[in-house]
Amino acid sequence: MAVDTWPIVPRPQTVRRGWGKSGIQRLAVLACVAFGSPSAWLGAAPPGDHPYAWPVEVQVGPFHIHSETDVDRTTLSTALGRLPEEVFATLAPPSNSPKEITQSTIHIYLFRDQRTYQQYLAWFVPAAPNRPAMFVKGPSSLLVFAYQRSELPQDLRHECAHALIHLHFQQLPLWLDEGLAEYFERTNPVDVPCPKKFPDSSLDQATEGDWADLEAISEVGQMTRHDYDQAYRRVRHLVEDSESTLQSLQRYVRPFARPTPR
Repeated sequence: MAVDTWPIVPRPQTVRRGWGKSGIQRLAVLACVAFGSPSAWLGAAPPGDHPYAWPVEVQVGPFHIHSETDVDRTTLSTALGRLPEEVFATLAPPSNSPKEITQSTIHIYLFRDQRTYQQYLAWFVPAAPNRPAMFVKGPSSLLVFAYQRSELPQDLRHECAHALIHLHFQQLPLWLDEGLAEYFERTNPVDVPCPKKFPDSSLDQATEGDWADLEAISEVGQMTRHDYDQAYRRVRHLVEDSESTLQSLQRYVRPFARPTPR
């Protein structure tokens, strides 16, 4: 079970004033995410004038949301409230339970606009790709970064699905990790054209065509929009086509399961 601690992610105003601009400060933050944080660096939620405190703090299940500006709590609750149970029910990890997952903490950092978001990530994760939202994982910190825009609910569901999958599983194949995130991103999948029926109903038989092409992809930067669409369609087929295809998916991911929650 994860401890509800405070990762070293200072609010944007603090970074703008110069806090954290030194190489030592920045390395400390990156080390916190990449290698885990010494307990002395972490603690209970700090007071509002502390450099780690953000103007708005909201809790939705396992998601601790830190925001520069006020947020629509109803929208966040609708987007994220049932997501842990959806992921659990679909993938059926053998060792975890929904209760254990809700006792874990995933930190979400929301920025007021795209400019602030990009400037902050350029400081915090210099190698970050140019995307509207991002999930950063480390041994002791699961972080999601996003900014306010009309597609925010979908952005959060996609990146938080990655975080929840990481809580349950280790190193799923990239196409499957992204396909699942694309699948859980959609709150109304009935609005998306249903994928075609695939001749192979079992993952064990999936060795030809786009399926093999997806298996060969090892880096996110290699994935095209076509690859994302194919990954989504494959995952949706496995989840929705029949009980047999869903069980095939669950059997496939079982060897990747973590022995205990992240």
